[in-house]
Amino acid sequence: MTKTLRYAATIGNILFILWVVYNGIDEWGAPVTLVQMASYLGLIALLALNTMVLWRRR
Repeated sequence: MTKTLRYAATIGNILFILWVVYNGIDEWGAPVTLVQMASYLGLIALLALNTMVLWRRR
């Protein structure tokens, strides 16, 4: 059960990262502010860190 939840959370994180990246690229035609870029990068970093922590726990 724990392994299944770990896979589900990882897949959810990856899909969310892809969605954020797609939306960020979609808006690059318009000027991107530093706050938006920091928000995108911070969110992706937190989701990547969450995935790493999930897979390091035993």
